[in-house]
Amino acid sequence: MEISILNWRISVERVFWSERRLQDSYDEAAARWQDAIQRTGTIEAYDWLWDALRHDGVLDSIPHEGTILDAGLGTGALSHPLMPALPSATWHGIDLSAGMLEEAGARSPHPMVLEQASITDLPYSDDTFDCVMTAHVVEHLETPLAGIQELLRVLKVGQPFVLVATRRCLWTQALSLRWNFSPLAEADVCRWLYESGADNVNVRKLLSADTAQPHFLSDNAHISLVYTGIKRA
Repeated sequence: MEISILNWRISVERVFWSERRLQDSYDEAAARWQDAIQRTGTIEAYDWLWDALRHDGVLDSIPHEGTILDAGLGTGALSHPLMPALPSATWHGIDLSAGMLEEAGARSPHPMVLEQASITDLPYSDDTFDCVMTAHVVEHLETPLAGIQELLRVLKVGQPFVLVATRRCLWTQALSLRWNFSPLAEADVCRWLYESGADNVNVRKLLSADTAQPHFLSDNAHISLVYTGIKRA
């Protein structure tokens, strides 16, 4: 972005944190992260999300003994609520932060295979997983397309993905100052998904279970969008 003031032209651009700085930041926050997202309503929002996706049949193609990846696992808040519905599945989780992986492993209701890795360089072969998911990760990337391409690369053809990303609004602009991410436009995310091999992309708001009360994630103040679809042949 360029700003012109009289005979001065000032250039301003976002500087993304390195993976090392992201790792250190989330390592430092890991022990208190679950409590923080509980207060914002994120935990109940993820519960609502899985109920909605199961009701809509988005997850029907996942085999009972399938293999599932949560990329950018954090404390496991996204994937843990789905585990009771797929108790025979093999669950994998990756994260840059060793502290987050430790928290996720301790909190998980189901055994998980955990690896410290980047979403832009997943340590898996093509067409490995029956479902891939990620929440609030790709907006940390200088090139979000790189992370989306990796997610679709390791997903099997015809199988579902779930991607949660912060949208552009006043809430996310404020949050981005603390966590150094760039809120994403819906049109951009949809375009990147199709470019990466997605099909049947659907977008919905991430809402809390009870939107009748004023809430950080209420219908009028939701900060995230949920993108679902499948990998096309």
